Amino acid sequence: PPRSTLFPYTTLFRSLELLLIAASNQMQTFPQGFSSLFNQEVIGIVTKIDMADKEEQIEKARRQLKAAGAKEIFEISATENEGIDRLQAYLESD
Repeated sequence: PPRSTLFPYTTLFRSLELLLIAASNQMQTFPQGFSSLFNQEVIGIVTKIDMADKEEQIEKARRQLKAAGAKEIFEISATENEGIDRLQAYLESD
């Protein structure tokens, strides 16, 4: 299964590009400055943080997203319902 993805997100008021990386993914997925290819805001999401063996895995994913140019970075676990509220609030804001 893919451990990273690019996901366009559009609402009536805003359009975003979401860069997703699983916390357990140790490969460099997105190239440095990747967000410069898009005309809209790019945010990063570290997924599956509950499956990370070490905090360093989450930090490495954050560094990858920052290097790719993510403006804001979120850490989530869908199974533990962690970080979902913060991400949802951000996506629903103007």
